[in-house]
Amino acid sequence: MFAPVEPNWGVNHRNVSIRIPVSNAKNLRFEHRVAGADANPYLVTAAILAGLDYGIKNKCKPGKMVKEGEIITLQQKIPNRWNKAIDAFEKSKILPEYLGHEFSQSFIVNRRYEESELNNKISNVDFEWYLRSV
Repeated sequence: MFAPVEPNWGVNHRNVSIRIPVSNAKNLRFEHRVAGADANPYLVTAAILAGLDYGIKNKCKPGKMVKEGEIITLQQKIPNRWNKAIDAFEKSKILPEYLGHEFSQSFIVNRRYEESELNNKISNVDFEWYLRSV
């Protein structure tokens, strides 16, 4: 219900990728709401920090803030399929500079292999649903 689908941000908006909860200056923070429970927390943290560092150093604009309660219109979708996310990572010019080119290439090869292995397996759901109709 509150899963973000595009790169955006806002204050106290539960449908954005980067949410800044209402808080006082002492407790100011942001929530990264994109990564799922299956993501490696160390890589997610490294990618967030790399993005923050790159954005600050290069004075990147964060884009227009999505106001609380504002309806989000899709403009740039976050990859929601494994192969699309791997493709986006492979095309990235920024992350390999932070994570290292050797690591990035190894990661891409590893994830493509894992995706291939997963796609070549017949799931128990397929057996349960379709074997009955044979």
